[in-house]
Amino acid sequence: MQRHTFFAAGAGTAAALLLAARTGTAPAAAAATTQLNSDADVWRVRGRLEGMIAQLNGLEGDYGGQRVAAIGALQAAKTHLDEAAKARPMNQALSDEIVRVCLEETDEMVKRLGGDLGDYNGHRLEAVGKLNEARTDLQNALKHA
Repeated sequence: MQRHTFFAAGAGTAAALLLAARTGTAPAAAAATTQLNSDADVWRVRGRLEGMIAQLNGLEGDYGGQRVAAIGALQAAKTHLDEAAKARPMNQALSDEIVRVCLEETDEMVKRLGGDLGDYNGHRLEAVGKLNEARTDLQNALKHA
């Protein structure tokens, strides 16, 4: 099975360097952006874990009990990240970053589904249409941030 992730690992570093170059406050700006990226990662991974747990719960096979064991471990990891998120309250910068990440992930989903061959009784194209709507809404949300 091929694993796909929608995280842009180097984007945070590039953003930190750009911010530092623009503001002239390299250490402070880079540290703040690094913390912002760290906070955003907690929220991103929590969301991804929720999706993985739901997908594994939807499977029929037992896989020798390993599927259920994996679900338990994923749920425990999510619980720890729930606690981590409580330790660092949401702020506008983190909220904006999460909206940007959701926009990037939506773009990736549209690309993936847009290139697929199966019709799925028209549902794939309907989903792509709704993802495009969400993309527009997220773009507009960032304009109001």
